[in-house]
Amino acid sequence: MLKRWPQKAFVKKNHIELIASENYCSQAVMEAQGTDLTNKYAEGYPGKRYYGGCEHVDVIEQLAIDRAKSCSVLNTSTSSHIQAAKQTLPYF
Repeated sequence: MLKRWPQKAFVKKNHIELIASENYCSQAVMEAQGTDLTNKYAEGYPGKRYYGGCEHVDVIEQLAIDRAKSCSVLNTSTSSHIQAAKQTLPYF
């Protein structure tokens, strides 16, 4: 999944986003989360986001949904739980 995100990480290191929904978390949070996706606010569902610039997030989230649905113990309603879990991660 991280192969889908490297260009965005490069941009964050070389530019300052002046968008209220974009965030720069502390190094401790970055180490705990393990990805700079923590800095991206992506409200909504893949392909139907409320903010622009979420194309990479859409690809990664859809991959997570597809993988969760392919598990035999999970059903098709799992995608709503992925969305809820993703939204809570930046707050920890």
